[in-house]
Formats: sequence, C-alpha cells, structure tokens
Amino acid sequence: MNVRTAVPYPRAPLYLLLVVAIAVFGFWPSYFARLRENDGVHHFHGIVAGAWLLLLVTQAWLMRRRRFALHRALGRSSLLLAPLFVVSGLLIVHAMLTSANPFSTRYGTQLAFVDLATVAWFATCYVLAIHHRRERALHARWMLSTALLVLPPALSRALPPLVPAIHSFEAAFNAGFAITEAAIVVLIVRDLREDRLRLPYVALLVVMAVEHAGFFACAQWPWWKAFCGWIATF
Repeated sequence: MNVRTAVPYPRAPLYLLLVVAIAVFGFWPSYFARLRENDGVHHFHGIVAGAWLLLLVTQAWLMRRRRFALHRALGRSSLLLAPLFVVSGLLIVHAMLTSANPFSTRYGTQLAFVDLATVAWFATCYVLAIHHRRERALHARWMLSTALLVLPPALSRALPPLVPAIHSFEAAFNAGFAITEAAIVVLIVRDLREDRLRLPYVALLVVMAVEHAGFFACAQWPWWKAFCGWIATF
C-alpha cells in the first residue's frame, strides 16, 4: 500500500473501545451507578466526555474502513464537541474547588492542578490535530492522545477494587499514572521501531510526568492554593 494512503493504527477502534470500557468501569461506582445523585455539571461533563470517546471510536473505524469522506464530515462535529469538553472540564474543576465534600476538601487543589493541565493539553492536542489534519500519522497521534488523557482518572478508580494492595487514594493515583505512562512508552517504542520518533507521544509523556509529580508538589505551593481559592470565588 502506498505510504501516503496507509491508514495508521488499523486496530485503533479496538484500543479505543478498551479505553471506553476502562472509563465506564472506573467511573461506574461514582457516576453511572449514582446518576440521580450527581448534579448537572457532572452530567454535562460525563455526556460530553462520553460523546468525545465515542466520536474517536467511530472516526477510527471509519478510517479503518477507508470511509474518508464520512470521516471528514463527522469530524466537523468535533469543532463543537472539543470546546464543550474544555468548558465542562473547567466547570468540574470549579465544582470540586467549591465542594464541601471531604474528599474535595482534602485533594481539591491538587486535583485541580492535574485537571487544569489535562484540559489545557486536551485543547493543545486538538488544535494540533486539526492543524495536521492532512498528515494522517500526526493527526492520528494527536487525536489518540486526547483519549489517553482519560486513563489516569479512570484507572485510579478502577484499580482499587481489583488490586487489594491499593488501599489509599495516593496509591491508586500513582498506579493509574504509572500504567498510563507505561502505555505511552510502548507507543513511543512502537514509533521508533516502525517509523520514527514523533512529537505527540513524547509530549504526552512529559505532560503526564508533570501532572504526576505536580499532584504531590503543588500541595506545598502557597501561590497555587491562592490561585485555586481565586477560582472558587467565581
């Protein structure tokens, strides 16, 4: 097959469905099993995030089927969905910082660092994916990066019931990020073996490492706590 017409990641639909399954399993106890107890902000974020993941699955399947025209047409919906995801993510951060929930009170400012970095990187990946929409290899990697961003929070929720050794939120957080970082390293090695090193996964690994370390470091930053307090005033 001509390199210019080759479809990157022909198994991407299966991998993305696995991400969806992990997300559903991870968020089942706190969201899906308690739909009536969750507020509008969490429903908004859940619907938008779910729609985004399903869009990625559909787009990957269309590419595998070489339905390029339909892929481009459906892709236009992302021009609405991506900004909605950013807005919903920011609303979740605000809700967390203003919540009286003991968990939010304990970890709110630290998770705000992770969530704001995630929202910012999601937006960056999306903009770069659109910019490189005619370069399939780069476009696919930037878009797949947006899906990988869901793994740390999903895994940190999914792992404790499955791994008895994980008995604290910090341990679950570390495990979720470690598995995600390992998966990204695998993708980087795959790029090195099959083609050449490309920016998307390297940049994503750096962002994940910053979020991972920053979660613990920002607890000691007075300026960050002040910034989160300012966000909570809105």
